[in-house]
Amino acid sequence: RLLALAAWRADRVFCLNSRERDFIVARGWAEPARVRVLPNGVERDLLREGRIYAASATRLLFTGQWLRAKGIRYLVQAFESLASRHPAIELTCIGTGADADATRRDFAQPVRDRVRVVPRVTREELAGELEGADIFVFPSLSEGFSGALLEAMASGTPVVATPAGAAADLLRAGENALIVPFADGPALIDSIETLIDRAELRQEVAEAKPRQRR
Repeated sequence: RLLALAAWRADRVFCLNSRERDFIVARGWAEPARVRVLPNGVERDLLREGRIYAASATRLLFTGQWLRAKGIRYLVQAFESLASRHPAIELTCIGTGADADATRRDFAQPVRDRVRVVPRVTREELAGELEGADIFVFPSLSEGFSGALLEAMASGTPVVATPAGAAADLLRAGENALIVPFADGPALIDSIETLIDRAELRQEVAEAKPRQRR
């Protein structure tokens, strides 16, 4: 009720993604002319060009809090499956805000040593992690905008993600990202595996531009 009242009385209503905008307009809380999508930006120091993509991807990266809403159940499922078939593959989880040992215990014992957890990172450390990653994996179930997704795209890291939050505005399936359905572990596994041994596809996906928002 508070949101409806605030939107009704406001001169302008700013949303992080088009789904939020459509939600407000559909309920009659504000007419379309007063509602605007105002996306977040990304720091220039994360922008990378001319990256070299390894013949085989071995370093997966997840950025985000270690919460169910981030789709961690499906991340764990995917990594355990991939690790059983790709002996060199590793996963780094940064910005989890959770104890590293506790996070690793969510993974099966045989693969825990191949999971690296960094609960907090500086901006400089984040840039280094993104530059060193081969594939950015983001199976989130709920987002407003997702700065992590934009940071990965800016750094030239190929993305496998769900259409959560602004992802639906920014991503074009098969062009600048591989998009997987929500809560679909097998689809996540298949999409990551599609990129592992295809350096040219990883480069093509990473260098494609974000979709122009409507």
